[in-house]
Amino acid sequence: MHRELFNLLVNSGNQQYTIHTLAPSATKKGYTNAKIQFGRRQVRKWEWRPFTNPARTDNLQLKHWERVGENPDKVYPFARFNKQTPFLMFTDGEYEDYLQDTRWSKAETQHLLDLCRQFDNRWVVVNDRFDREKFKSKKGMEDLKERYFTVMNELKMVRGIKDNDQPSYSYDVEHEKRRKEQLVKLWDRTEEEAKEEEDLKIALKRIELKRKEREKKACDLQRLINATDRTSLVDYDFCG
Repeated sequence: MHRELFNLLVNSGNQQYTIHTLAPSATKKGYTNAKIQFGRRQVRKWEWRPFTNPARTDNLQLKHWERVGENPDKVYPFARFNKQTPFLMFTDGEYEDYLQDTRWSKAETQHLLDLCRQFDNRWVVVNDRFDREKFKSKKGMEDLKERYFTVMNELKMVRGIKDNDQPSYSYDVEHEKRRKEQLVKLWDRTEEEAKEEEDLKIALKRIELKRKEREKKACDLQRLINATDRTSLVDYDFCG
């Protein structure tokens, strides 16, 4: 019997019944009434202690909670995550002999390396802080990266630094520019262009499936022909 019909029948007399439209989602007792089970062991004590981070150079003293009984002089455990990028700085002689570039001045190169060292090669920040007004430059992020890696690799070669100590990097500025242009074009697609591309992908998959089916049929036919030829040869030898 439908719920609506049953509701009319039971509410027609003096007795009134309430029919719930949804079944209860929780049918088991336990998780709604569960309480925390405390252990019988004594609670460990904690202490508000000062500490210094060896990764900092300003000797700033902060405080945090530590368990009572631990060594208060232990090294701050998160200091090991302070990884510094190996960084090289050129001398005046090295710049004059190996690093001159018609597109870059010495002051501009020095400014770039100072930013890279200050912001740990975070190129979005370096690109934002690069003083283009001072040097009257329109260089983009790709140009900054190209100059940085060129200088670093040249200094490594001049000083005889091995790749184990500091790896070399090759940066193709033209490839990077084309890659970003393609990403911009992909992002700027309209809904119609995206749908057209999806339709082309589906059509390509259908073509590939049909090609595989034809190849499979051709292979099956070739196996059948080969088997027929072998049978004919056996019959011919037997009759001969």
